[in-house]
Amino acid sequence: MTVAANLLVGSSCGNVYILRCVVRNGSITLKTTIQAGETPIQLLVDVDNKCFYCLDNAASSPEGRLLTLAPTELGTIEQSMSISTGGIRPHAMINIGKTIFINHQECYSIVKSPIAPKSTRRRRTSTLAPVTEDPVAEGLDTLYHISKTMHDDSDTADPSDVIALIQQHIHSESHIDVTELKSVVPTDEPILKFVHWLKEDYIVGLTSRGLTSYRVSDAGLLHPLKSKEVPDVIDCEAGNDSLFVLCRGSLKQGTLSDGEFLLEREYAIDAPRATSLKVLGNRERAFIMTPHSVISINLESSSQKVLDIRGTSMALSTDDDLLWVANKEAGTIAMYTVLGKELGQCRVERPASIVHMS
Repeated sequence: MTVAANLLVGSSCGNVYILRCVVRNGSITLKTTIQAGETPIQLLVDVDNKCFYCLDNAASSPEGRLLTLAPTELGTIEQSMSISTGGIRPHAMINIGKTIFINHQECYSIVKSPIAPKSTRRRRTSTLAPVTEDPVAEGLDTLYHISKTMHDDSDTADPSDVIALIQQHIHSESHIDVTELKSVVPTDEPILKFVHWLKEDYIVGLTSRGLTSYRVSDAGLLHPLKSKEVPDVIDCEAGNDSLFVLCRGSLKQGTLSDGEFLLEREYAIDAPRATSLKVLGNRERAFIMTPHSVISINLESSSQKVLDIRGTSMALSTDDDLLWVANKEAGTIAMYTVLGKELGQCRVERPASIVHMS
């Protein structure tokens, strides 16, 4: 029997790792580890091309690198391409349409993003299809387990059928390496973060003073629209229908109209040292990370709960209402319900960023 599982991808100490998380028994298993760069600081999942990108801020180099990681016909996931980010230290990145924007705070670089090959096979577009629904992922999973037993002469598993499947689908439909750095564009003030507002296809830039809305121009540049000063701003996230802005002492909820910010609702919070925000959009729940706990806010009732969870980064699953927390100092990735009940954990060396994959 196949057990439904979530895949989690993260970075740590020059490695990228993939974790398999099973809700039913609370298990978190390190599925594979891939050597990728020196200091990976962010990962992006490319749904259409079945690969992901790793932003590397290597200390041994004066410039950052963007790495492409993708599956091979042998059932492994390997680094296939690396390009410079333009001689400037990268801070974060976002994939919008066919373009990857890499934020360097005082400027941003534009990288040509791959165009997904056409496919006649059914494909989920919201997330990477899980192992139980995607024949390519299922083939990769089978090859992974076969490769672990190939040294055993008594094992009769024949990988040829699976390799044929991978060659048919992965080679004809898989990633196209990102190979072109198009330009580097200065910004009026340092941008701390980009957020994609999917509802009306705006890009929101977070600065130390507030927010700026952008549209992607025909030339592929970010065209500024409106700015709004927000005192003591810390972080921002986009939900299904709302934009959320975390400030010292409050969480603001609003929307965008023709690029104008309308922050109409405010929740008072006792978190002067809050560091980051995550929003479970389809359940209207927000999570605020502090150095010693995670604050959960029910956005419908305005009720708040302090969860006894310590960590340095968070990831959410909108399908199963799960919260993952990486604790860099403790060296753990833990899985929780959105109510704060721990389901299981796995030890990983100094985990940094984590992303829900499927």
